[in-house]
Order: sequence, then C-alpha cells, then structure tokens
Amino acid sequence: MPPLSRLDAYLTRENLREYLTTQGLCSLSTGVEDLDPFWSAIVEPPITNESLSELDLAKIVYNARLRHDLNFGHEIAFKPNTSGRRGLQKEQEGKQYWKAITIELQLYLRSWFCDRPKSPLLRPSKMYPWVWRPPLLHTVPQRLPRMLAAIREIVKNLVPGIYWNAVDERFDVALRMQELENGVCDLLGLISWLSKLLLKSCSPLRDASVVEMVSTTRKGIMEKDTAILVDSLKKLFDILEAMKLDVANHQIRYLRLYFLDDSIQFEQSYLLDCIAHGWSVSRARCWFEESYRHPERVDRFLMFKESVIALTTEEQDIFPITFYHDFDRLRALRRDYRRCVFTAACSRTFERALRRAGWEGNAPADARNQLLQHIHAIAGTHEANTEKPRHWRSIALEISRGALQLCDLSALPQEAFQKDTEADLRDAFSPASAVHEEIRCRVRDEIGRMVHAETGRIYDKSPRQMLDCLYAEPQASGGGVEEMELSGVSKRVAHLLVLHWKVWAPIFYLQGVESTDGGQGSYRWSVDEGGAAEAETRQKLQLHSSSSSSSSSSSSSSSAS
Repeated sequence: MPPLSRLDAYLTRENLREYLTTQGLCSLSTGVEDLDPFWSAIVEPPITNESLSELDLAKIVYNARLRHDLNFGHEIAFKPNTSGRRGLQKEQEGKQYWKAITIELQLYLRSWFCDRPKSPLLRPSKMYPWVWRPPLLHTVPQRLPRMLAAIREIVKNLVPGIYWNAVDERFDVALRMQELENGVCDLLGLISWLSKLLLKSCSPLRDASVVEMVSTTRKGIMEKDTAILVDSLKKLFDILEAMKLDVANHQIRYLRLYFLDDSIQFEQSYLLDCIAHGWSVSRARCWFEESYRHPERVDRFLMFKESVIALTTEEQDIFPITFYHDFDRLRALRRDYRRCVFTAACSRTFERALRRAGWEGNAPADARNQLLQHIHAIAGTHEANTEKPRHWRSIALEISRGALQLCDLSALPQEAFQKDTEADLRDAFSPASAVHEEIRCRVRDEIGRMVHAETGRIYDKSPRQMLDCLYAEPQASGGGVEEMELSGVSKRVAHLLVLHWKVWAPIFYLQGVESTDGGQGSYRWSVDEGGAAEAETRQKLQLHSSSSSSSSSSSSSSSAS
C-alpha cells in the first residue's frame, strides 16, 4: 500500500468532506473530525476467518481453560467477548472501521447514486481531480477488498465443500472491485445469492436475521443511503459470527461428556507440558507445605482441604499459581462467604431484637426466612458482600419491624428500641468488633464442617458424577436462607478442591520439587505483590497455550452458568 503521504497530497480531510457534502452523497453534521476514521481505522474487518479460527474443533479440543471450565457447568458455550478492556477496545475499533467503510463505499459507489451519464459526478473536475484517477484512488486505505476476501473465507469455512467454487466465483475480489469502480456491481444480487446459500447451512434461528439483511440491502440501494448499506454488511458479519458460534457450541455439547471423562488426564498432561516449558510452581509448593509441620505424620489431603477453605474465607488476595484457572472462582467464593457472614450478622441481630421485645425461644423459621429475604432485597447483591452496607440503618429498621410484628406489638419501633437494634447491627458488621469475629469464625467452622462432609461424598466419583452432584437438587430438609447459602458455598468449595487435588496431587503435591520444577525460578502468584512476575507467568501460559492450539478466545469467550 502506498504511504499515506501520497494520499494527503491529493486528498485531504477538508476537500474530501467538501466533496461528499456538496455532492449530496452523505450528510456530515459536524466538522472534519468525522472523516478521521477514513485514515486511522483498522483495515481488516473486526471479524475475520483468523479470529473465528479460535472456534475450530482442533483448537476447542486443546483449549485448556475451556476443558477446565466444563467441570463447573452443565451449560457452557462460546459467546462474543464484549467485556473487559479487550472487549471495549474491540467495540471501539469496530465502530471506527464501519465509519471508514461508509466513507470508502461512498467513493466507490458515486455513480450509483446519480443520474447517468449526464451527471457531473461522472466527469473529473478541477476541484476534485483525484476522484476519477485510479492510481490516486488506490492510495486510499483499501478496506473493501479485504472485507470481500474476509467474507469469502468465512463463508467457505461454514458451508460444505461443494459450494466453495461458487463462493470463489461470486467473491472474486479483483472482479468485484472493478465492477465497483465502474458502477456496475450488482450488490443486491450478490447479497441475495449469499443469503440463499446461508439459509441452506445456518440454524433456523438465523433465518430471520438473513432475511432482514437482504431487506436492509434492498432498502439502502432504493434510498441511495450508504449508511444503510453498511448496516447490512454489519448484519452479514454478525450472522457469519453467529453461525460459527452455533457450530462451535454444538461441538461442545456433543463432546462434553467425553471432555469430562478425560478432563483429569488431559489437564495433567497439559500442566506437565507447561512445567517442562519453564512454568515455575515452586512457590505453590511452599504454600502447600506451610499447612503442616510434619508431612509424614498427617493426612496431606486433610491439610490441603483446610488450606483451600482458608483461601476462600481469608481476606488477603493471595492465590497459589496452581489455581490459575480458578482465580475468578475463588474470588466469587470469597464474596459468597462474606454474604454468608452478612446473613448470619442480620440473623443474630434479629434474635437479640426478639429478646428485647419479649419473645421466648427461637424465632420461627418462616419469619426468619422472610425477614432475611427482605433484608437481601434492601441491601442488594453488592451491598451484602461488603463489611458495612450503605443501607444498614434501613436494614436495622426492617429487623426491628419484623421483631415487633412477630411479637404482635406496634409496627413502628420506639426510638430506644431502634437505637439498640442499630448498635447490635453495627457491632455485627464492624470488622474490629469481637462479635463480628465470632460470627466469622462460626460461619467458617460451619462451612468447614460441610466441606469435609461433601468431599467425603464426592471424592471417589468421576468428574461427570461430581458435576451431577454439584447441580443436584438439595434434599428437602426444611433449611432456611442461611442453610442454603452455606450449603451452596460448601458444595462449590468441595467440588473445586477435590478436582484440583485429583489433577495436581499425583504430579505435584505428592512429588518432590526436583521432579516437577525443571530447575527454573519462581514467580509471585499474588495479585497485590509481584504483579510483573504474575503477568510474566500468565504470559508464558498463554504463549504455550497458543503454540498448542489452546489459546483463550479473543473474539469469543467460554462462560459457565
């Protein structure tokens, strides 16, 4: 491609905008900056055959993160990655790209939107000499040829091989660009033919989108509106991406049981390969060995369980690097543990309010559960995970009202009664108070007891059976909100630690350092310390994963429900 300096000598932002606005080909309501994407936007489409290749079966089979996530959800599927910094960057690049395509398409389709052959647009002029000079027009960043080539390659990847020759013929880039330059390209005919081909291959769920794409193309041509034409091209790429996602998700559903049965062996092989390529896990051994003083005298799995329970109930944000694929799950378990503490604090305050109101004995389970549901509605999901919710006074008022209502007293508490309830709730929420520490210890001990019981129940099961147990309906035991929250956290902790132990114990925790560390150095695994080392370790994993055809998706991500 010629340097942009050659283009700037003939085609500047000012004269391009003047040409497009004065000739009625587009309507730009703001200044010259509207044309900036024409020079600065990416030249490749946001969706290409290369980006979609991450959804190919060969890469799905060796996608270590996906294979691990399958152990935690019955419903797992690829979807467009629109979250985080990468998703935001991709969205912004896409917007700029389609703006640039709109401008470029206006230049190529200038003869479509005018009367032939008398229109002055068909003749070069002194003011716009660059319009009809092919050498100068070709100095424009060529996005349309790349877009046509991308469509051709993606479609060939989605349809049976018997249609490939027809696709190559219809999307002959050189021929189509020549037709565009001479104003004889039958864009509607091309899109209509492509839609019939896609309807033969796509899921019935996509039929409406394909029909809408053709209608949008027809509308853009009839109304001579380039923006509508570009909108139809965006719809086309969305359809192609959706079709590729449908194929990948169908393959995951079909192979899910095989992946589950093979998950432990696959992860062990993958992790040993990573360690052999220099991934250091020696500091994770330090974390493991710190859990006991006399390794020959204790049950290592028991100590491992205690250490994992501590990871989910302590506040320091430090995780061993061996939990690399479970960092997000451990953080989610910590949030849910804090929610259990929040619920227990509210329940204790309710009991004390009942005593002050004259109630004898334990509170009825139905009244307690109803009150806790009201409190969670007031606090919300985020507030229930904090040490002291912003609406704690409203929560205290709800507790007082519930206690008085149960005792058949006035629905509005007196000032003294309300102040006592607020004081109790403050103590229960304050991290520095002995009451709060007592609640935390009680919740932690209860989770530990339930985790020990659950691990004994699932330890001898296969990964598929473990997953079924994780999502099994709880037996009707009359438990309330507190019991359900504790049970949910405990089952997930037990599932995570048993699966982790089965993968790592034979190849690492029960082996010597020399046999697994490969003589390499160590990296920090904590989030708040050694950020550069952790980033370097993660980069090694990602680079190795890419070389093994198991890179994490940049255009799509797997999500477990």
